[in-house]
Amino acid sequence: MSLSSVRSFASSARSSSRVLGFGVFTVVFAVFGVVAFFVVFALVEVFFFFVVVTSSFHRLRQDQIVYFCWKYLLPLSILNVVLVMLGIANIPALQAILGIGG
Repeated sequence: MSLSSVRSFASSARSSSRVLGFGVFTVVFAVFGVVAFFVVFALVEVFFFFVVVTSSFHRLRQDQIVYFCWKYLLPLSILNVVLVMLGIANIPALQAILGIGG
């Protein structure tokens, strides 16, 4: 929800409260009621997501995590270092951006 939509909502609530004869408290309650609704909605959404994710997947054992790291993550990180090294060595624009080289 953007700031402009909150402002337009508040201004419409303010004008309708003037027409209906309500005070400033109605406008304040209307604005904070919307904010409170979105805060509660976000908390419920996060809690629901947490429950769904934790109940959907099985727990990984420590040896499975270590195997995954050695088999996939370590080679990917080495490949990343090599590609960055080759990119810096062979692309002059990267050298100029990083301020290295001659």
